Amino acid sequence: MAITDSPVSPAGEYAEVVLPAAVGTDLVFDLHTAPMTLAMVVLQAICDAAPADTQRRLEAFESSAARRQLFLG
Repeated sequence: MAITDSPVSPAGEYAEVVLPAAVGTDLVFDLHTAPMTLAMVVLQAICDAAPADTQRRLEAFESSAARRQLFLG
């Protein structure tokens, strides 16, 4: 799956499913709200489909990050 700003994006050729979410360009700064929201919804659906596996993977990542000191305050 690919989330992209255009249905004809080059990323589409590598994905079975392409979910286009346009970036707003009418303002001074581009708005990435649509692609970010779509990505969060897809991620939540993946997590909801396998909550136990999601929890296990998150805990494994937290342990790995702490061991490697990735997030230092």
